[in-house]
Amino acid sequence: MEDKLKDKDTPEDMMIELRHLDRDKDERIPVPEFKQFMSNMGSKMTNEEIEDLMKEVDTRGDGFIYIDEMAARLCPPKK
Repeated sequence: MEDKLKDKDTPEDMMIELRHLDRDKDERIPVPEFKQFMSNMGSKMTNEEIEDLMKEVDTRGDGFIYIDEMAARLCPPKK
């Protein structure tokens, strides 16, 4: 997933892809749903790597991944 998403050119492109996971349309994805998605799509990441990623991107510690923050992390601005 991370490799697939990193192929996007801009944070805006990334946000479009991540919004497919946003069932409530509130610009955030519950961590358990994102973990399940990562596992189901056959991610090359290990469970430990997925856990580490979730800790890294759940910056507020509220159990949600905010689409704008995840997009910025996976697709940083090009210099």
